[in-house]
Amino acid sequence: VEVGEKEPNNDVPEAQKVELGTTVSGVISAPTDVDYSAFTGKKGQRVIVSCLASSIDSKASPLVEVFDATGRKLAGARNSRENDALADVVLPTDGDYFVRVCQFTYTVGGPEYFYRLSITTAPWVDAVFPP
Repeated sequence: VEVGEKEPNNDVPEAQKVELGTTVSGVISAPTDVDYSAFTGKKGQRVIVSCLASSIDSKASPLVEVFDATGRKLAGARNSRENDALADVVLPTDGDYFVRVCQFTYTVGGPEYFYRLSITTAPWVDAVFPP
């Protein structure tokens, strides 16, 4: 499922609620713009959070972080592949989780700073050997 980013989503209480298996097309519209998405997960679930930027010709350099309902940071990533970010987390409990996306340096933003955020439990290929 693909959805567009819904503002306001700049803080946890305003987080855009999505199901696992959803891709959110969003924009870092200003240097200090922060976008939150929320999903419900189960204990032991492996969740992959992929934020595409450079691979879709965006100028964004996103930072992606995953938090539990208490605000504890479980994972964070940037520049996993060029300016794309990838966070891989195993959920510690049943409950709600939050994904935070922002421009890493908080110095740029605008229509050219778009991203595709996918939150999924689908398999992810980390590497292939031999290459």
